[in-house]
Amino acid sequence: MVLKIKGTNLVGDVAAGTRIDHPLDQLLLALVSVELDKEAMVERIKRIEDWQGFLALCHRHRVMSLGAKRLLDIPDLPAGIAEILRDQLISGLSVSLLQVAEVRRLTSALNRGGIKCAVLKGVPLSIRAFGNLASRDARDIDLLVAPGDLSSAVALLENCGLRLKKPKRLHQGLTPFYLR
Repeated sequence: MVLKIKGTNLVGDVAAGTRIDHPLDQLLLALVSVELDKEAMVERIKRIEDWQGFLALCHRHRVMSLGAKRLLDIPDLPAGIAEILRDQLISGLSVSLLQVAEVRRLTSALNRGGIKCAVLKGVPLSIRAFGNLASRDARDIDLLVAPGDLSSAVALLENCGLRLKKPKRLHQGLTPFYLR
């Protein structure tokens, strides 16, 4: 397993005992763990000196909403940090709600056009993994369509107001790449 933390690669199997010694990294890993140990979290929080660095790390790994939600349950956060976390939580929830509305709009349009699709990652993953639609800080919406529906799906999504950015248009040379 390769863990990318703070611009470094920590190579090794965490379960086999790879040590992650930096307090920021330890708190980040504790926050994203499925099982949350609040006592261990309190101890890790006490060792954090660079809260701005920690918040930047959460942003970089797109776990600010999850981190905010979980940290706000811990008493004795440093002055000002709880307020920043509450703002981040509200902001993340707002973005997630907008994404839910957009996913519904796009999947409905595809379904009306006879194109079946699946939503990957994003809000569905957040709900499945953490029981909350705003626990992941998604930046985009990933839709999966059958290979034979690709051109029709692109045309339909363009009719919904979306535009291809990369590539600017789907053409014969790139279609096999997207189908793979």
